[in-house]
Amino acid sequence: MKDDFRDVTVLVTGASKGLGRACALELARRGARVILLARSYGDLRELAAQIRERHGGPDTEVIVGDLAAPDGPERILRELRDRRLTVDLLLNNAGAGSAGPFLNRPLEPQLRSVRLNVSGLIALTHAIATGFFDGTSAAIDPRADTPATVAARTLDDYARRRPVSYPGRAVNRALTWPARLLPRTVVARITGEFHRRQRLHEVVDLA
Repeated sequence: MKDDFRDVTVLVTGASKGLGRACALELARRGARVILLARSYGDLRELAAQIRERHGGPDTEVIVGDLAAPDGPERILRELRDRRLTVDLLLNNAGAGSAGPFLNRPLEPQLRSVRLNVSGLIALTHAIATGFFDGTSAAIDPRADTPATVAARTLDDYARRRPVSYPGRAVNRALTWPARLLPRTVVARITGEFHRRQRLHEVVDLA
């Protein structure tokens, strides 16, 4: 299996922590040139140094930017242009959201989530497709797959050219099947009850 990313430049958003950081490390291990994007310069600089120490290879680039800011995507694209950085692959890991009733949350944080999760992603994807250039604070269940494992398995699936990736443990992948097989009303009732038992109906910021 060809699983290396030599001669591939990857822009990783949300690269300062969690899954984004793990993906950046895994990509560097596989030979990619990585462009790290997040809001925290200190964390990105530390990660870039770690990549150089562990893997050497192509220079790791650091870009500090906020995709949720109104002018955030354009400023990031301008910096890529000014630094003459070309991108072959976008790994969009940046994201934020909340769990809980929609009307119980202030509006502005929800609008910021839309700018980050939708508008920022669209802007970067459009730039790639048109040839312009070609983490969270939530607690993680200790039984969950680690970010490093998810990153490695996702990249394995990408290298195999699989159309979808279910990188978690077999039991987690199996849990995706009921939603495909059962009637939607049954799935909705089961999911609603599960969310209530997990107290997911309460408002909690995830990033």
